[in-house]
Amino acid sequence: MANMTLRKNSVTRLIAPVALALTLAACSSSPKAPERLDITQAPVETSSAYILKADQQQGTLQADFLIMALKASVQEQNFALATNLLTRLKGLQLSPTQTAEMQLNHAKMLKSQNKFDEALQVLNFEAWWKIEDSQWVEYYQLRYELHLFNGDNLNAARELISLNAYTPEDQKQQLWSQVWTSISSFNSTNLQDIKLDESETTLHGWVQLATYLDTLKHSPTRLQEALNEWLQANPTHPAATYTPQEVLDILALEIVRPDNVALLLPLSGRFGPQAIRVRDGFINGMMEDKERGEFTKFKVIDTGSASMEEIMATLTQEDIQFVVGPLLRSKIEEFQSLNETNIAQLALNIPTEVNPEENSCYFTLSPEQEAEQAAIHLFEQGHKHPLFLAPQGTMGERLSQAFSDKWYQLTAKKPSISYFGKKSQLQQKVNSVFGIESSQARIYQMNALAKMELESQPRSRRDIDAVYMVAKSSELVLLKPFIDVAINPGITPPKLYASSRSNSGRQTKLVEIKGIEFSDIPLLIKEDHKFKAQYDELWPKSSNGETRLHALGMDAYQLIAELPQMKAVDNYHMQGKTGELSINQQCVIQREMSWAIHGEETE
Repeated sequence: MANMTLRKNSVTRLIAPVALALTLAACSSSPKAPERLDITQAPVETSSAYILKADQQQGTLQADFLIMALKASVQEQNFALATNLLTRLKGLQLSPTQTAEMQLNHAKMLKSQNKFDEALQVLNFEAWWKIEDSQWVEYYQLRYELHLFNGDNLNAARELISLNAYTPEDQKQQLWSQVWTSISSFNSTNLQDIKLDESETTLHGWVQLATYLDTLKHSPTRLQEALNEWLQANPTHPAATYTPQEVLDILALEIVRPDNVALLLPLSGRFGPQAIRVRDGFINGMMEDKERGEFTKFKVIDTGSASMEEIMATLTQEDIQFVVGPLLRSKIEEFQSLNETNIAQLALNIPTEVNPEENSCYFTLSPEQEAEQAAIHLFEQGHKHPLFLAPQGTMGERLSQAFSDKWYQLTAKKPSISYFGKKSQLQQKVNSVFGIESSQARIYQMNALAKMELESQPRSRRDIDAVYMVAKSSELVLLKPFIDVAINPGITPPKLYASSRSNSGRQTKLVEIKGIEFSDIPLLIKEDHKFKAQYDELWPKSSNGETRLHALGMDAYQLIAELPQMKAVDNYHMQGKTGELSINQQCVIQREMSWAIHGEETE
């Protein structure tokens, strides 16, 4: 009996652990599905894996897996699958959180396909939705990016303002900087056209700040006063706490407008006629300055009739605060070597070596800058293989070097360069440049080898897609038809461009050069008709060259007041008579010129 009892107890002890093991095995082979997924997280599996799991579920959990499959398919750029999943999801009853994720990923897919308008249409959250903050952040951020891609900076700013409610404190400076970047990109006309609802008080404040900077940019004192008054009147506006650096720079400016200015020009001697034109322009600018103080003193000194030592003594004796000039490089260098009191200077030429430690800036009608501008303009027009054509000699070499350096900086490629001499040799030069002569030589060689005349036509180069010519209008009259003839029929001819040398103001030969695009100062291209009428009355029969020098003098006067802002504010531009002006790190004034087409009416 004892043995039987022991065996019974052993079986009982064995059955219990075996049953437990079977239960555990059953549990491990059939895992319990999660009740919910965090669908706001990034997918960690493939779209196929999520679809397989979705097909094993029903209801809310099935929708969760389908949404994760959608997110994975968009991430994989499998847009055909994503479209099918969207169709399937739209047939289900989704919660706000699920709908939000569906919209976000649908919009991401459309954004990847550059369908920005469609993406904005599908992103339409309801204000009453109780969803995760992270979804609202992604919603506003995505809509902001889509508006930027569409070039709609105003609505982009609106999205950022809405995003502010979900932005951590340490990221608000960056957010409001982005708002300011969007609004400050508008020009005067666009700022005036902005229509806002009364409830958009935050956006209205940013627009008002941008308007002040645009309309008062040429009146630094008034601009400072307006900005200070606005900030004091709006202490709770984000701009009062997260003030744009551009505004801070202007508020920090110590605006000391010089009221005792000297203009140094070679009024006598070889350069007298040019100097007189610059002087007249300077005085014209001063007379038009409504901000000029009534006690402002102005003195003109002839550098051609007095030594620089005598001039420096006069400047010191009369307590001159600012000097404009001299005009000649040698005189600029002489002035700087004797300027022991460090008088501020706007030189009207650029010396061979610019010393950034000098209290000097430099402004001139530089042909080299015009050549650089031409390279930028041709690049922006989409040209790949330009030809630069200039007169033989030192000037042509300087300009070709400036054009070539800028083109290489933009494209890492060198442009084609060629020089022309006498007018009688222009056709031969054009044929040589476009490969006609070498093609003709090959034809002669083939005829000689074949001992008979073959039917053939010289072929021109096909790679040149633009020609920029530093040429007078009389030279263009010959160059244009020679280029037209040199291009084989059926080949797209290169676009023709020219420098301001071609704009002589004489209209008799415009028919021959019609269609050539050229650069020049705005005063000669984008005419201010009221000013031009006054100018023509006071300086009748002025040549275009004389008008350019007059414009140089006017801009030189305006720069006296503008230079402090140009130095303090990054990317500050001044719209002048000679172009849109800015400065580089060496305080050399850079001119962005205007473009027009010969034979077409100017604005």
